[in-house]
Order: sequence, then structure tokens, then C-alpha cells
Amino acid sequence: MLHDQPNPTQTSYEFREMLMAHVALRGNGYAEIIPTAGNPVAELIPLHPDRVRPFWAPDKTVAYRYQPLNGPSRIILGAEMFHVRGLGFDGLSGMSPIRLHRETIGEDFAAQEYSARFWANDATPSGVLKIEGTLGDEAQARLRKSWEEQQTGANRHRPALLEDGLEYEAIGLTREDAQYVESRKFTGLQIARMFRIQPHLVGILDRATFSNIEAQGIEFVVYTMGPWLRRWEQAARRDLFTAASRRTHFSEFLVDGLLRGDRKARSEFYKTAIINGWMSRNEVRRRENLNRRDGLDEFLVPLNMTLSDALAQMIEDKLSDADAGGETAPQRSNGKGRLADHR
Repeated sequence: MLHDQPNPTQTSYEFREMLMAHVALRGNGYAEIIPTAGNPVAELIPLHPDRVRPFWAPDKTVAYRYQPLNGPSRIILGAEMFHVRGLGFDGLSGMSPIRLHRETIGEDFAAQEYSARFWANDATPSGVLKIEGTLGDEAQARLRKSWEEQQTGANRHRPALLEDGLEYEAIGLTREDAQYVESRKFTGLQIARMFRIQPHLVGILDRATFSNIEAQGIEFVVYTMGPWLRRWEQAARRDLFTAASRRTHFSEFLVDGLLRGDRKARSEFYKTAIINGWMSRNEVRRRENLNRRDGLDEFLVPLNMTLSDALAQMIEDKLSDADAGGETAPQRSNGKGRLADHR
């Protein structure tokens, strides 16, 4: 069910993608456990986190109040809920990363609003019209209206006609001085840092090189995905397995495909594993998505390598057999021109 299809309408990938989005954006991912006769976990139905409220039941267990779109609310017991939590402080629910970093998000929204105004004015700094003397309210309104009609919208960059000693003086910073692009890039880094995402994965390639992309990809799997995968695995063990099944079964995300290097590096790794006898050739084929072959399940052991104690015992046994048979014990050169007994 976890690997293939947790409910009739979703694939496993769609289910995990939805719950992970809920956890990343709301701090909690909920799925109601639907049992059947003889199967305590037959389906997992995802629930929107905004409509679920966990609370402590009188027996000190966690329960959940669920408010559907239509109909009255109902109580879901802890044993009937699969719950993946983010970082939390009360043991009941996780907190949304957006709430924890709302100031950073607010800065990004402010930058977007500024961007819209900046380009709506053709990225041109504002200025002032100067004239000697004082203008009345009616004259000021007429002058402002006339200027806006001449210099905004489709009329931008048209020559301006100034009369009666009127002067225009630009004020404000240029686009380069404001470092608009740099400020947006910094905001992107801040948001990527919220979710521990490597910058090159969100299109910031300033410090990305051919030599360090692979290392950053491994860091993403280990430091970004690793904690989330452990949350999923341990939540599944807690909520989806009985006490008896925990002794024989477990859930695990296999990330070998994300960590494997290029073809040459994998070839050297597999060669070492096979020669040293801790992987069979069929295990290698399975990792490479190849069908197993008969006769490739045996583990290979190098003939020139064994445990020192086992080697000593083997020599003792051979010498004992030779002595018992009245044969001359095997001799070897000691490297100094003389023959030395093996013992």
C-alpha cells in the first residue's frame, strides 16, 4: 500500500507529494486510516491540515477533530490517523515553516510590489518640477495632470515642454544603485534557506560549478531530504504497524539512486563490493534495474584473503595430518638460503 497505492484515487507518489506539501506549507500532514476486516490499514485518505485540529484526549492520547467541507465535525482517534509532523513545540502538531519565517516572506512580497511599481514607471526615478513663486491649487492640479498625461503610459520618453521658467530635476536612485536584482537574489536565498534547499536547485547558479554540483546534490539528499525521510519512516512505524509487525517489518525510503555517481564511479564501487564478498552479482544487477540471472547469487571470496586465525588453524591441521601419516612436514625458505619448518 505504501509503495503502490494507498487509496483508490491516488498513486503512492501523488499521496506522498500531497502530504509532503501539507507538511512543508502547514507543518502537518494528515491521512485517515481506513481499516477492513482482517486488515487494520486498508486505505490512507489524506485530510487537509486546515480542517484538522489535534488535542489531548482524557486518556492522555492524541485525538483529532476533523471539520469536513459539508456536515458536522467528528473525532478521529490517534490510532485512526497517520500524522507526519514538522518542527513543533507541544508534541501535538508541527509549525508551518512559513509562520516561522514570515518576516522573510513579507520582505519578498514587498520586493514584488516594489518591482511592479518600478517597472510600471519604466524603471525611471521620480523627479520634481521647480518654479519660482507659488502656484494656486487650481494651477497645481492643472500642471500635475498635464505632466502625467505627457510623461506616463504610452507617452513615456516623449519630449517634455516646460514653460514660464518651469524646471525638471530628477531625484532618487538609479536601478544599479538600488541593486534591485541583488536584493531579489538575496530574498531567494533566504527562502531557499528556510527549507534547506541548495541554491542551484532554485536557479541561483552564482557559486555552482561542474565540480561541486554533485557534492551539493549529495548534501541535498543527506541534509535536506534525510530529516524528512526519517520523519516519514518513524511516523509510519508508529501509526501503521502493530506491535507484532514492528518486529518483522519496517518502512524505508531507498535513496541509492539519488546518491549514485557516474557510471565509472558505480563500476568501481560494485567491483570492490563483489571482490570483497559483501555483495552478490545479482544484488548489483538489481540496483541497476536489471533482471537477476541464475548462478549469480553466490558471494565471491578472494582466494588470497582469509582470517589470520583461520589460516593458522588450516596450517596446523595440514601439519598434523602430515605427521600422522609419517610424511615429512612441508618446508619453505626463510629468505636466508635455509629451509625453515612451517611451525
